[in-house]
Amino acid sequence: MRDVLNNYSLSEQIRIDQDAADQDIFNEAIGLIDKSFEAAKEIVSDTLKRGENLLKRGRNSAEDYMEDAIHEVRHNSLPAMTLVFAGGALTGGMLALLWKRTKRLQKSSDADESVQ
Repeated sequence: MRDVLNNYSLSEQIRIDQDAADQDIFNEAIGLIDKSFEAAKEIVSDTLKRGENLLKRGRNSAEDYMEDAIHEVRHNSLPAMTLVFAGGALTGGMLALLWKRTKRLQKSSDADESVQ
């Protein structure tokens, strides 16, 4: 009976040692995961800050361009209005030609269908 008890306590001691080793590995893994998580959090935070700064710079640039455009139009109104009129006339002319061509193609396709 003593042999059985001695063997039992030896096997129990081995199991406790193994549990302690497993616990150490588990704790080490948790520590590595925590470090990785903190590093990822820091990287995301830095990226968000850089994105915010980039958006601010873009907004400031757009506002500067708008202010410059308004300034130029106020001080050079005749050339600005000429440019706007020319752009509108060119766009209108292109749309009129496109509409005319579309109508002509529609008529020719209608005539082809009536022949068949």
